[in-house]
Amino acid sequence: MTYFLAADREEVDEIEDPRLDWEEFCPNGFEVFHVDTSSSGEMLMLPHVQVLANQLRTILEPLHNE
Repeated sequence: MTYFLAADREEVDEIEDPRLDWEEFCPNGFEVFHVDTSSSGEMLMLPHVQVLANQLRTILEPLHNE
């Protein structure tokens, strides 16, 4: 599982942050990808959505080829 997190929103304590508790439900791995934006809503706006799309493509292409 990949979790996309707004990098500039706030300092994230990856041990204490409850948004990252998904890891316990992901036996195949869990990674956090920081998007250089101040909010999750901005991730869906240019130019950030292009970064998000590229990262999704990187994750999904190998799965498509299996």
